[in-house]
Amino acid sequence: MGSSYSAENDHTANDNAFIRFVQSFNVKSLLGLSVPSAPPAHYSPEDLNTGPDQMSVNAEAVTSPVWLGEGPHWDASEQALFFVSIFDRSVNKFIPSTGKQTSSKLGGMPTYIIPIEGRPHHYVVSLDRRVVEIEWSGENDTAKEVKTIAEVDAHEPQNRFNDAKADPRGRLFAGTMGFEYEPGKFHLKKGSLYRIEADGTTHQVITDVDISNGLCWDVNEKAFYYADSFEYAIRRYDYDIDTGNISNPRKVFEFETHGLAGIVDGMTIDTDGNLWVANFDGYQVLKIDPRTSELLQKVPIPALQVTSCTFGGPNLDILYVTTASMNRGEEQPPPRGSTFALTGLGVKGHPNVNVKINMAKVQKISEELLLGEGPHWDHDQQALYFVSIIEKTIHKYVPATGAYTKTTLDGRPGFIVPVEGKSNEFVVGVERKFLVVKWDGNDGSPATVVKEIAEVDKGTKNRINDGKADPRGRLFAGTMGHEETPGDYALEQGALYRLDGTKVTQLADKISISNGLAWDLTEKAFYYTDSLEQCIRRYDYDVETGNISNLKYFFDFKKHGITEGFPDGTTIDTDGNLWVAVFNGSCILHIDPRTDTLLQKVPIPAKQVTSATFGGPNYDILFVTTASVKIAEEQKPPCGATFMVTGLGVKGNPNVNVKL
Repeated sequence: MGSSYSAENDHTANDNAFIRFVQSFNVKSLLGLSVPSAPPAHYSPEDLNTGPDQMSVNAEAVTSPVWLGEGPHWDASEQALFFVSIFDRSVNKFIPSTGKQTSSKLGGMPTYIIPIEGRPHHYVVSLDRRVVEIEWSGENDTAKEVKTIAEVDAHEPQNRFNDAKADPRGRLFAGTMGFEYEPGKFHLKKGSLYRIEADGTTHQVITDVDISNGLCWDVNEKAFYYADSFEYAIRRYDYDIDTGNISNPRKVFEFETHGLAGIVDGMTIDTDGNLWVANFDGYQVLKIDPRTSELLQKVPIPALQVTSCTFGGPNLDILYVTTASMNRGEEQPPPRGSTFALTGLGVKGHPNVNVKINMAKVQKISEELLLGEGPHWDHDQQALYFVSIIEKTIHKYVPATGAYTKTTLDGRPGFIVPVEGKSNEFVVGVERKFLVVKWDGNDGSPATVVKEIAEVDKGTKNRINDGKADPRGRLFAGTMGHEETPGDYALEQGALYRLDGTKVTQLADKISISNGLAWDLTEKAFYYTDSLEQCIRRYDYDVETGNISNLKYFFDFKKHGITEGFPDGTTIDTDGNLWVAVFNGSCILHIDPRTDTLLQKVPIPAKQVTSATFGGPNYDILFVTTASVKIAEEQKPPCGATFMVTGLGVKGNPNVNVKL
């Protein structure tokens, strides 16, 4: 929430009467309703007993007091509670199993913290009017701002965000409030509620809000519950889970009707569909049935300023309640400002939902091809080269000008890599041969074979597939068996080779579809994929000799729930994480190979995603090739195009040219 109730001085006569009332900090009543007397500093449940069922409820202060605790979120994966202290400008983490609490300061006032789905240690927080991604290890003073996702209320620069949560589909719902020019005194009707999509698109869904609060959803009831605190009521909206749209607002619970003091703050919902509502300036959490407007229970809290709540714990049967300790004319001694753990309530909550954020922008840069593959970024020419295997073409794209050119070869190319120190010369894997080809990059101009380096898999119908140069410029490339019909592969007929100049060394045999080559010098690792194994290989790598050894497997697709598609081409970023194309999976997977962790899934608007590489002046653009081969079904445009993905927040390593 924020504080108690007040307003600016330019409202209607009724508003002005209200302002004169609330600007007295010795508030004894609200709209004719009594305010509870302060409980003793050493609280026990009996002190505010509100019914026979209260004796079984235990309230324990589990964190250190803060000025304005808010935004609790239970992270099941870490079995930890995250929350913020707004005026302390800190994000906080509490681990119940150890009792450890950590905190990190930010550069603005955070009002919520929500983990980003699939990205460990990355969170969405608010900083004033911005929605920001931060990275935080969970240790003290290690949080750092990564990027701004959205910024709102530009017309009200003194506004700030307040409460926020992710809806059942991972969309962020976040609301704002007017400027708090003194503690407890606000500019009214200045805030809004926003829905922020995974790509950062922002929709204003409610306007003229005083203090945005209390968001929760009931999928069974198709309901969204919301509170504008100074309405002293809870609203219900119809909720469309597929679109995130809300409509048809009506009040389902009003404080005045039930003789309640204080105001509505944050809320959560249990598995029975009942709301648990923080009652700011009310010393309590309210249990409400929103379907009948019935007040079911009052749960006393040993703090006047109760701000929000959420269910957590291994069984989601602990209600964590944040509070504040703001001095608005009266000291708020500990444990006020602590977060409390309430047990014995006899109910359970739903898992908190993480935010799904994908700021990546995907842009088509080429025509649709049958089988685009082998992307390579040439730093000297600031151009992307790639091939179309079935159409026997090599391609060039220059982002700075948008120029896109191609030419045709006499056989099927599996990759194209520039020759170090040679202008317009490339090593191209054509059928089973490694050729040096000269091409000036102009559209339709002939590509001439300068020389043949070697031929592999002689006497077979195999063809060369993926190929790249290692950090020393040695060519690594593999073959695959004959494809009698699209998708019908001859198994274990291929091999992986290394070319040292013109010398060919076989590194692995019995390969079905050779793919996915990447190196990490820090880890002394070579990553490789035989696609039909549906996992990724790791070898120890000797940069001096180019030798690989000690094969291990990791990232099994089935174990990670990747049920559609198989791994294809691969690249690596400067953090040592892999970006893996998923053929028949419509995505790129961002994987940490050291921990076997899926960090992110980047959707691509083509089913048959074949390969990827980083490029651009700063190596922060991911270029992605795709195919449009009719296997089980027709692949319609833009399937087969090459795409440029920006906004990933990472950088790649320069592609290496072949040294002959």
